[in-house]
Amino acid sequence: MVIGIRSRLIAVGVSGAAAAPAWGYGGYHDGSGMMFGGGVFGWLVMILVIVLVVAIGIGVVRWLFTGGYRPRPDAPAPHRSALHILEERYARGEIDKDEFEEKRKTLSR
Repeated sequence: MVIGIRSRLIAVGVSGAAAAPAWGYGGYHDGSGMMFGGGVFGWLVMILVIVLVVAIGIGVVRWLFTGGYRPRPDAPAPHRSALHILEERYARGEIDKDEFEEKRKTLSR
């Protein structure tokens, strides 16, 4: 199912708005002025959370604007048979009927 960019933005906005009230409440706080316990461990956890939020944000933006599809750079080109290419050339008028028939006989051997 294809979803438009506007629908995706609305879906992300609604889910973010539903989670927003929870951001201001709760969590572990020991009174030291820092969440997650303070000290070096607290800083590491805070940096990890920030990196995670940024990575998720980048992923969501890429998903919104690419439609979730990214072709692999090493993907092979679609395979077309020689006969198919010959038929296309004949249809475009690049070769005449005699040349088409001659090449088709050669390919069918």
